[in-house]
Amino acid sequence: MAVGSHDPEVWALNIGRFIMAFGQIEWSVNFVLRSWITDKKLRKRILEMQLADRIVLLRSMAPTQNFGAPANLKILFAQLDEIGHLQSQRNLLAHSPMSITIEKYDPANPQGLRAEVVISSERSDKRMKLSELIEVAAKVKGLSDTFSRNCTEIAQHGEDFAGDGRVHVAHLDEWKP
Repeated sequence: MAVGSHDPEVWALNIGRFIMAFGQIEWSVNFVLRSWITDKKLRKRILEMQLADRIVLLRSMAPTQNFGAPANLKILFAQLDEIGHLQSQRNLLAHSPMSITIEKYDPANPQGLRAEVVISSERSDKRMKLSELIEVAAKVKGLSDTFSRNCTEIAQHGEDFAGDGRVHVAHLDEWKP
């Protein structure tokens, strides 16, 4: 189907891809935090926090863990940074009442053809075109797959092998858009 298609199924498919990939990211953050935090009451409170706050917590706890090579910690931080940058798009798609609107004029298209966009009903400056949605959905999916593998590596090696109370991670994969 063409990117300019008025078919709501194209929107639904790509919004679903985006939300599912971000859900995998959120699950992965929770997975690592559960592996690091053993107190059940504290775990419960942390899992009730907003995703952005859990990411801040993960970032603050990570330096206390042994990530093998310093490059692994840099890789994790780079992925957390990218997730943070994508957070506003996630919030637009997941939390804003929105409508799919056909605009009469698209400044990026001098012929004045119509463009479909998602516009938040709360803030008209928050918007996303279908072409942007397709691109960001693919980006989040790739990041999600890599981040999830890395979080599994971190959590599975979270046992205290050396007796020092720290995680010993062998290798984390870089993500490249």
